[in-house]
Amino acid sequence: MKHLSILGSTGSIGTQALDVAAAHPEEFAVEALAARRSGTKLEEQARRFRPKLVVLQDEEEAAQLKKRLADTAIRVEAGEEGVLACAALEDCSMPWWASPACGPQWRRWKRAIRWRWPTRRAWCAPAGW
Repeated sequence: MKHLSILGSTGSIGTQALDVAAAHPEEFAVEALAARRSGTKLEEQARRFRPKLVVLQDEEEAAQLKKRLADTAIRVEAGEEGVLACAALEDCSMPWWASPACGPQWRRWKRAIRWRWPTRRAWCAPAGW
């Protein structure tokens, strides 16, 4: 089973990746989701897939999302540190960068979390690269 961390989960590429995960639950488990600022859509995804971690880059919206997800065991984080936590999640075997918006930061983030990756991990480049 592949354990996914999807950065950009609320965009078109991210939602398609989640559709594939939903169609093949025996092959994929969603461990973490991240979005820039689509808190409502991220909440829907979090309630459906029950990841361990969700991240919103917008800190105000993340605070609201944390309140709305208080009835779950899902951890909510915000900002760039949250994105790094999402990409470097211990249980994640396949980080998926599904957002062209993270393209400029992708190389820096990849270097920042490289020490956490087993060499067998799959790595998915940002959309549009």
